[in-house]
Amino acid sequence: ESCLYTGGPGCGKSTLLAALAIDSYFILSPCGNPLQELIHDKGVDASRAATFDCILTKNNNNVWKAAKELSAYSTLLVDEFSQITKVHLSLLVCVKLINPMVVFSIFGGVDQCRPHVAIGDNAYKYTKCCALIWLCDENMVELPYRAGLSRFDPRLLAVVQHFEKYHYINYDAIQHAPDSDIAKFNLHICFTNQKKIQIDRVCMTRF
Repeated sequence: ESCLYTGGPGCGKSTLLAALAIDSYFILSPCGNPLQELIHDKGVDASRAATFDCILTKNNNNVWKAAKELSAYSTLLVDEFSQITKVHLSLLVCVKLINPMVVFSIFGGVDQCRPHVAIGDNAYKYTKCCALIWLCDENMVELPYRAGLSRFDPRLLAVVQHFEKYHYINYDAIQHAPDSDIAKFNLHICFTNQKKIQIDRVCMTRF
């Protein structure tokens, strides 16, 4: 069943994507890094994964021709949906028009990866996009941040719960908790995009 899977970093999106990569599938991503992680860390078949641009280039940037190629698969898995462009989205729509039976499993989160499209200072609301909702048959699952996953940090969870309850972060309690030497303390704060935004601006200016 088609579905949009969203959630913050460390919620298990990549693990679930790899688990769904069975039988006749193909994985698409707007950039190469997530694919390399899926191939090397999750063990997915490299011959069944490519960036959107690679597929389009292979088909001479003919969206309909590329869609025909992808429509032969029973399942399309899309990673980092918040970074797809309008052309990428058009390609997915064409695939469904050609073969309505294709299952779309789409993953990502706007809080983790900066949206490719922005209107003024407001990030485009991909989860409200009619085309994306149609591709996923109006199904959406928000994965929770929970224990047992690779990026789960119980101390971070305690900080978040404290903040939700008291509306402030007790800095002293964090830094001076037992066995929390500041040099060894590994508090994984991963919801900030500030560094990525800075790098994006440098690259846009350069190129």
